[in-house]
Amino acid sequence: SLAARRPRCSEMAPSVARADAGPLARIVAAAAAAAGSAQLVATGAAAGGSTPEAYYGTFDSPALENTTYAEVRKLLLQGRPFVVLDGAKGLPMESWDCDFVKQQFPDSRIRQEGSQSDVNSIKMSSDWQTMVKPFKAAAKFPPGAPTNRPFYWDIAKAFDQEKHRKWGKDPKTVVSKIVQSTAVPYWLPEQQSVGMGRSSEMWFHPPGAGAPAHMDPHCKTTVSYCFSGRRKWRMMIPPAEPNPKGYFDGEIYGASDPSRRGEWQPTFELEAPAGSAVIVYPGMVHETASIGEGCSSSISQTFEVPVAAAYYRAFWPRFALIQEDLPRAAQSETDRIVGPDGTGVAKFKDFLSWNLTMSFYPQNKNASKGDATLRKYAVEKGIDLPYVEKVHGEFKKWDVDKDNALSKEGFTTCFRHLMNSKEDFDVPPERVERFWAEVDTNRNGTVEWEEFFMWYMRHFKISESAPDELPASMVYRRLSQMRFCQG
Repeated sequence: SLAARRPRCSEMAPSVARADAGPLARIVAAAAAAAGSAQLVATGAAAGGSTPEAYYGTFDSPALENTTYAEVRKLLLQGRPFVVLDGAKGLPMESWDCDFVKQQFPDSRIRQEGSQSDVNSIKMSSDWQTMVKPFKAAAKFPPGAPTNRPFYWDIAKAFDQEKHRKWGKDPKTVVSKIVQSTAVPYWLPEQQSVGMGRSSEMWFHPPGAGAPAHMDPHCKTTVSYCFSGRRKWRMMIPPAEPNPKGYFDGEIYGASDPSRRGEWQPTFELEAPAGSAVIVYPGMVHETASIGEGCSSSISQTFEVPVAAAYYRAFWPRFALIQEDLPRAAQSETDRIVGPDGTGVAKFKDFLSWNLTMSFYPQNKNASKGDATLRKYAVEKGIDLPYVEKVHGEFKKWDVDKDNALSKEGFTTCFRHLMNSKEDFDVPPERVERFWAEVDTNRNGTVEWEEFFMWYMRHFKISESAPDELPASMVYRRLSQMRFCQG
């Protein structure tokens, strides 16, 4: 929500992460505390980290099509904006243009951005597509900026916490429909789609409408699918000394504060046609504008894997100085290192685990090749290193031939072990066959590490609500809930 996400900037002592500091600021301060260096933040901030020119080399924004994760991975880790021209291909939402959404959810309510209220005052079934209204200060916006106010619908993301905003009839069913219709695009690695669905924000842009330059208040990479129309995106990294007034909607334009005029200097520019997907990184100031003739419909969702580790390394000094007041959902990354007690102080083991996983600092040159491979794998997947090591330990335990692959016999033994089976008949052969068919994705008769890990993730991932739950009970609970197997 643009109206509800105004950043609140506050000062922070360099070696202490206060509870009211933003996650990026708290991460850097926690790093300083964990390392025992009160000068870490101040030194990094003074140096300003990498400059965008030096880091990126060029400000090209690649336009890809019929791509693969192997091709986009380097761009995602680097934090380079790009567009996948067929990025929405095959998604259940691919046909969700403005008319489709009106017909599917006629009793829901949306709002038009640019007002002081966050209440959804417009019926979805109304003729809102013709309600073209300019921003009050549009005449003072810089060339290329959007002039008209867009429509915004964040029911999947905000309903549970903001019920006062008048969502229309049966909002829970609407949220369920959006979440169930969310899928991971073909060019991203396998990961949970539910979290993506619950982060959904839908935008509807009449001609000339768009979101003025702003910074999103979360710490995850965003994918924005354009289902209809055509949009222009412009982006920039905040300066080495970010403006203490923050980066709320259009403030960087200087329309209401003449001292900020000239501050908006976008370096990346790209166009997103219908069916495409654009990537936006945390901390990047960005704007959108509809440049087509009809109503442009899009949905923005955050995803977990991979994390833009190199990008964070390069620009953390400026992000640390922004100190945005972010929603509770965005605190998860900070909480991973400052601990569950909420004191804002990082224990060294917490910081070390987080640092190794996220690869913010150079890897241990004395580590074995195997250790380095697992660390790299953890970074690529955005998963805690200890968890990757745990799964790899299970894999190696049953790799009796030491050829980095499990035979069907080895997998069967491993599976029965994980299911805490004391006798062979405890796990029916039909169930073993079903899981074997699922894990051997390339059908070559063996299970390689990547196949095993992704299978293990689906069925044995540690539950936050029951961290000590045994693998067997987790799988059988899933089987009963999902009716995965019958007899």
